[in-house]
Amino acid sequence: MKQIDTRGLSCPQPVMLVSRAIKEDSSSLEILVDGGTASENILRTLEQFDLTAEVSQTEDYKTFIVNR
Repeated sequence: MKQIDTRGLSCPQPVMLVSRAIKEDSSSLEILVDGGTASENILRTLEQFDLTAEVSQTEDYKTFIVNR
């Protein structure tokens, strides 16, 4: 499973990192996100690729698990 840590990054960097990882790698992804806007944009990006994610949240960030 490839981990993408987007915490602390401002848009559009999180979306660009996730898009690149989806295009380059066919494995599962673990995406760490700390911003509300970034979370929404990443979910939209996953939908564009017909992918879904299991979402869990801690006090400080969300984790998206994308299984292919």
